[in-house]
Amino acid sequence: MRKYKLMTILMITMTLLFSGVSSSYAISTVESMNQEQKLENDLAEALELIFDKAVLKNNKEVIVGYDREIIETELKGNSMKEAIIEGLEVENLLISSEDVNIISEPQITLFAVACEWHGKRETMEFRAAENECIKEGLSSYFGIATSLTIIVDAIRASNFKQAAKLILKEFPKKVAGATLPGLVINLSVISVSCSTKMNKLFPGNSNCE
Repeated sequence: MRKYKLMTILMITMTLLFSGVSSSYAISTVESMNQEQKLENDLAEALELIFDKAVLKNNKEVIVGYDREIIETELKGNSMKEAIIEGLEVENLLISSEDVNIISEPQITLFAVACEWHGKRETMEFRAAENECIKEGLSSYFGIATSLTIIVDAIRASNFKQAAKLILKEFPKKVAGATLPGLVINLSVISVSCSTKMNKLFPGNSNCE
């Protein structure tokens, strides 16, 4: 009888022990998934600002930088906020909206003429050249990888959620949390470099059809 009681106590103890381990593992897994999802959301949000929402144009419809107010407001709660703002300031790419029309020379030039403003569309040659330029910039940052083409396509299609998901999946070590702001700033610099190159290759509206 005593032996039976000892066995029963042991089984109950082991059950409780493994139950606790299992619960801890489940909680840890959920927390990890939540952190990954937040990181993906933060990166997608930052990409959208850099390539769309925070872009500023002067009265000549020329892009002159990124809107400080929009960046600060939209990145509220974003883990990369301070680092992104600091990086954009270092690159002289962060300005206030009221300063737009007094800037004579743009800090960021256009990817040549915006064809949609003229009721036209970009030529295949221009799109291919621009995509290749951005991909080359990403290659210098990440190294050569076949997934870069898909990432560039997602960015160019304004599918920032997909771009963020692919970047985090394909380059987990390269984009560890602390280095993600560096990636965002690097993309800003890449866009500046490519815009200059595209304007030389496609002057005026030669990028449109």
